[in-house]
Amino acid sequence: MDQRNIEFDLLTGKVGDGPAFEFLSFLRTFRSLPDLKYVLANPDKADVPNDPDTLYAMCGALASKATKQTMDAIVTYSSRLRKEFSVLLIMDSVRKDKGVTYTKAFTRWASENAEVII
Repeated sequence: MDQRNIEFDLLTGKVGDGPAFEFLSFLRTFRSLPDLKYVLANPDKADVPNDPDTLYAMCGALASKATKQTMDAIVTYSSRLRKEFSVLLIMDSVRKDKGVTYTKAFTRWASENAEVII
């Protein structure tokens, strides 16, 4: 019996099939995320997920790390994403810390993406 079946059986016994399946789907996505420390240290080289679910989770995870100090790396990484995910990452970063809007990186991103800012 593999690890996933054991996890599913354990969770199903506590919460039922539906919630167990949803939680394991979340775990699968979470476990596939690139290491955030590596992404912030190497935003121009770090892997960019192809799967939209994983990419969405990656944007949320990176945005949670947004500060004036990390914004340059976040903007660099966002430039490698499809436009809709780049916008998601930057707007979530701004929601997390409005101070990031005072960085050169944000100003650069905003001027390059003026058509999507409302």
